[in-house]
Amino acid sequence: MKKLLSALLIGSFVLGTAASVFAADESSARFYNIYGDNMIFEQNCPAELAGTSTPDVAIKAEIVCMTTGTIIASPETTADTNGTFLLTFDAPAGGYDEYEIRLYLNGESIQTLSGVVFGEVWLASGQSNMEYPMTQDSLGYSMFRKDEALNKNIRVLLAQGVTPYNGNNSGVPYEPQPDIPNAVWVRGDSLYKDVLYSYNMSAVAYWFADKIQKQLNMPVGIINASLNASSMRSWLSREAIDGDPEVKAQLEETGQYLNAEKWNAATRSQASDMTANYNLKINALKRFTCTGMLWYQGEAEIAGGNCRYGKYTKEFNLLQSSYSEYFAKPGEVLPIIFSTLASYEYGKKRTAFDLNIEFGEIQKRSPGTRALISIYDVDLSYIEKRGPVHPAVKKPIGERMAYAAQGLVYGSYNTYTTATVKSVKTEADAIYVKFSNTGSGLVSGGKKLLGFTAAGSDGVYLPADAEIISTDTVKISSSSIKDIKSVAYVYSYYIQDANLYALGELGYKMPVGCFITKKLPDSVFPGFTSWQDCEASNTWRVLSPVKYTGFYDLWQAQGADIACKAASAFSGNSGLKIITKQKKSTVKPVFRYTDDSNNTVMCSDVNTDWSNYGTVSFMIKNNGAADVTISSLKVFYTDKLWFTPLTDSGSVSYKIPSDGMWHKAQFDLNSLKIKGSFFSAKYANEKLTKITGFEICLSGVGADLSIDEVRFTSDGRTTGKTVYSPFALFNKLYELFNGVKG
Repeated sequence: MKKLLSALLIGSFVLGTAASVFAADESSARFYNIYGDNMIFEQNCPAELAGTSTPDVAIKAEIVCMTTGTIIASPETTADTNGTFLLTFDAPAGGYDEYEIRLYLNGESIQTLSGVVFGEVWLASGQSNMEYPMTQDSLGYSMFRKDEALNKNIRVLLAQGVTPYNGNNSGVPYEPQPDIPNAVWVRGDSLYKDVLYSYNMSAVAYWFADKIQKQLNMPVGIINASLNASSMRSWLSREAIDGDPEVKAQLEETGQYLNAEKWNAATRSQASDMTANYNLKINALKRFTCTGMLWYQGEAEIAGGNCRYGKYTKEFNLLQSSYSEYFAKPGEVLPIIFSTLASYEYGKKRTAFDLNIEFGEIQKRSPGTRALISIYDVDLSYIEKRGPVHPAVKKPIGERMAYAAQGLVYGSYNTYTTATVKSVKTEADAIYVKFSNTGSGLVSGGKKLLGFTAAGSDGVYLPADAEIISTDTVKISSSSIKDIKSVAYVYSYYIQDANLYALGELGYKMPVGCFITKKLPDSVFPGFTSWQDCEASNTWRVLSPVKYTGFYDLWQAQGADIACKAASAFSGNSGLKIITKQKKSTVKPVFRYTDDSNNTVMCSDVNTDWSNYGTVSFMIKNNGAADVTISSLKVFYTDKLWFTPLTDSGSVSYKIPSDGMWHKAQFDLNSLKIKGSFFSAKYANEKLTKITGFEICLSGVGADLSIDEVRFTSDGRTTGKTVYSPFALFNKLYELFNGVKG
């Protein structure tokens, strides 16, 4: 299989090179590489054919329907003095009839393009998640191993990611180029040396086109122009940037605007430098008219660390307006369907969830020409060594884009974009969020809505309760917060467990977009919280380094058996069922993992600073016949040193009676004893700035318990003060002996 994959990738270069013609000899003419066998043109609109030729010679083309033998167009021109030509004709209605395009030089036939069709053409662009081919999609790879041909009614122009210039892959021209070296058209069943060459096509774009083709019963084409790690500015033309004072000023302010002098002063990057991808790809592709555009990009902006709020909006507006001039039918705006980004810690200065929120605002600025899809619920198994920024499951992303296209472009559906916030109302102890684009109504993906957090005026966000109260409104509340000032949804590095959807046509569920109702100063967000709801035994974790990202147990036990069971749920689908097997046992969430060198490393998605929390509690039920005791909680400071929070009664332990009822076991994080010692000083939560673990310690063999809803309360972000017991001198000696500072 590795040999097959190598052949597939090499084929992209070899096959494309064989078709490349950029300079005509004394008696030659050729179409540019962007035209080829199996290509497609947008139906029912003017079409262009361009190429190189001997200067000042007669050029003619014939477009012949192979089903009827009819010549539907025969445009003529004379090549200009620079040795280029341009022919235009009116494209017919789309269908499955195939055509030949015959090129004549001074009346002599010199080139023929076969298998040409007319239909719907979409431009697909962005960075790696749009570029990655079917062989790097989990389903696509499985199909490739079985030698399954793809949909033959899909035509794709493959434009090599890193575009050659002057015969190598390192140069980037200052001027826009008229053609793309190695560009080649393929259809779903194209072969190259007995390898399914079509698997080089973008996975997201393929699954989009496959859905649209079957729904419209029409050939669908994809012009794929994308590049790994490419920035938004690299896809914009110099003409467009210079014509937009705000975008130009933004680029100048960040040192990203490049005039000719700066351009030539250093080696330029196709991925990051302004105009680079426009010059190498988009300028040549302007020959094509497109129905719309698929856009999957933004990770590079976050990773670059200079994507301040609003900058992307201005560049996106310019992208759409300038590309409308290039690709849309005259007088029309090019529709754009775009995606939120995968959950990942891209950088410290700008986070994915901030940009995802801006995406929602971008869509709302022009709802008639833009549709946004959300992907936080997509299976985030990922491409090995590429990390969770690259989900390997691309089919639902492409199909959601197809669903959006059916509404935005083809008018089949009324709901076609992710639901976004319409209004926010505060009433009593709850916040009510009303959404637009909810279709036939909001629905939950489970018994309990997940992914919501709320904060009071202190800005400490805690998991919140959410309830759908009407077709377009969700009520968010929290027993831990008396006066809620802000609520947020899927606003975290980890967002896969969120489950609020809008129900569209034919029962299609479109995920609701992330939001935050009000930005509070110096906010503290909870990070990874899935363990607190006890809804699943394991889940996908965003860890660092990337090689450790994957699926992990949410809870572990020593001396007990644990499992997530519906019968143990206080709320939602599941709770944690515990059967103790030893006199002393512990149950704990997984906050750490062991690396290849047997070193213990903290999970990067865990909030290890509990210094803003006042209490920790959980719901617990004793299902057995005898009382059970929580002997203590342990909040670990180091591997061998822990603090034990006290209960409201001043004890380290909590008894659960055998009454089969739910009880709230609550512990005070501002009343901490070192290792639970009576002689220890009593500390506040200021000691919990970098915890390493959390354990629930149980006493008794054969206990049958249920635990659910681990929750925290905020202490108002007031710094706790150390409170000493009467044995101050003894305490100081004890602390020094145990290595506790201050």
